[in-house]
Amino acid sequence: MSESRSLEDYAPLLENNFSATSFANDLLLATNPVHHELDISTAIKRVKFDINDINLQLEKISSENHEALIQEIHKDQSIKGHFKDLSQPLDHINTSYQRLEKDLVQPYTEATKTQDALKKIHTTSYLLRSVTYFLYLIGQIESIHSNPSFEEHLKKNPKTMIKACNFHNQLKTHLDENVNLKSLKIIRDYEMIGSKRQQVLQEFIQSHIKSLNERTITQEPEATTKTFILSLYTLDPELLSSTIKTVLANNVVMSVNLLTRVLNSPRNFDSALTDVLKKAKFIVKFSSILEAAQTPQSTSLLSEVLQQLELTSLLSTFWRDVAKTFEVKFSETMKRGGPVAKSLVSYKDSIRTSIKRTVMASAEGVIKPEGVEVKMMLNSVGSLDRTNRY
Repeated sequence: MSESRSLEDYAPLLENNFSATSFANDLLLATNPVHHELDISTAIKRVKFDINDINLQLEKISSENHEALIQEIHKDQSIKGHFKDLSQPLDHINTSYQRLEKDLVQPYTEATKTQDALKKIHTTSYLLRSVTYFLYLIGQIESIHSNPSFEEHLKKNPKTMIKACNFHNQLKTHLDENVNLKSLKIIRDYEMIGSKRQQVLQEFIQSHIKSLNERTITQEPEATTKTFILSLYTLDPELLSSTIKTVLANNVVMSVNLLTRVLNSPRNFDSALTDVLKKAKFIVKFSSILEAAQTPQSTSLLSEVLQQLELTSLLSTFWRDVAKTFEVKFSETMKRGGPVAKSLVSYKDSIRTSIKRTVMASAEGVIKPEGVEVKMMLNSVGSLDRTNRY
């Protein structure tokens, strides 16, 4: 039999993956190197020897280190005593936790599930209400736009026009405030249709306002003109401002053309100024209608338009723009010289008197002789004083 081994040699027997079957098989193979009749007794003796060897070594260790072993035993018993002392408090804690779990955690979990369900119900309900209001708005819009004589119907019924604008504005606001609506196909499908409907309405109103002139603005009831202006403001405040800017610019161009056409016959300059005065009176009338129109914030629509366009007065801007543009045309004519320039010079006093009278007449009591509008218009014919070349 082999000599005694160290306890470390037995360490594989303590490993977690130790297999008694594999160990026995390896031992039989080791004790039966030649394949004859199987010898089991040798393997058994080997095992008994190892068991006896381990017992002897344990006895030796115990006798040599009995004090350390006794201390470890006392320490182990002490630890077990501590665990025993903690057993009752731990049981109490477990019982308290179980009660907490039953009385608080479980009800809270159930309440959370209920809350989540209610949130989903609320979201669904809110979405349905939003869809209902959306359907109401498009129903109102379609009922107005479906009229075979849409534009004529609006001209005869201005209140219907402003209703249509309000419905379009409410629809836009409703969709902006409820972005979840766009997750529905019916909403996405109508967006393009609604946009086209608004574009048609917008172009109709804008075209009417641009077509206003000194004749039509007096023929059309002031309330109708105001309704068209307020309708466009309802659809798009910035578009109204740009449209008014276009109206102003168009009248400036027409006025300059009227004055430029009579430069070859100065005797007709006063007559041309009379026509320009009509344009200026139109601007005054247009301004008064804007002044009378009130925004939802109870402010004058004129003041809001002027603020957006960074102007102080539509009439003042009209005369200033006419002066600046006409000055270029007039100077070019004077630079060419010849009979036309001489004729203009001969009428210079009459021209200046007519200009001053016309500008002041456009807003009696408002535009003074020393006003910037009068000065700029007189300055536009300033080249009349440079007569040496003619």
